[in-house]
Amino acid sequence: MIFHASKGEQKAKLHLFINKEKVSDAAVQAHLTENEIEVSDYSEIENELKRLAESKLKIGYDENSCNRKLFEAFESGAHDNTGNIVEAVKAVKNTTEMEGMRKANIKNCVALIRYFAWVEEHLKTHPDTDLTEYSAAEKLEEFRKLGDLYVGPSFESISSIGSNGAVIHYKPEKDTALKMNNKEIYLLDSGV
Repeated sequence: MIFHASKGEQKAKLHLFINKEKVSDAAVQAHLTENEIEVSDYSEIENELKRLAESKLKIGYDENSCNRKLFEAFESGAHDNTGNIVEAVKAVKNTTEMEGMRKANIKNCVALIRYFAWVEEHLKTHPDTDLTEYSAAEKLEEFRKLGDLYVGPSFESISSIGSNGAVIHYKPEKDTALKMNNKEIYLLDSGV
């Protein structure tokens, strides 16, 4: 995608270069049109970059994701390694987004506190429990589902006890998960 604004322009222009078949859906077309995003076939991006370079516009790019062929198309013009502008823009949150993040975090913290209190009490009163790393992770989801607006996990929970806590990206399986106990360290890495 090319994002550009010339001096004196009040509004920046977005130009998406993509296989047009990927955006042929009517709803996608309507969204692109509504947001004034120009769409061209990906094969045209090199010529557009050359044109922008010749017009003396400064071109920002991310050296970590711009391929050599595209860089060569505009390297004769003014350019600057600006990093990933899209990531930087997405990282800036407005007041509503920040408040939503705070509220979501509070709801998740409530679920986690309830879960850990439940695990502690359960292991204390049921030392020969059938609770496993796997069923414990399922129990956490039960607590989270009690909160309003819950959507789902952002990744599969890493619920591990003892030596499994040292396994990178460990995922408990129903049939092989270790039993929970009060004698070993329990690790939980999860998100919503």
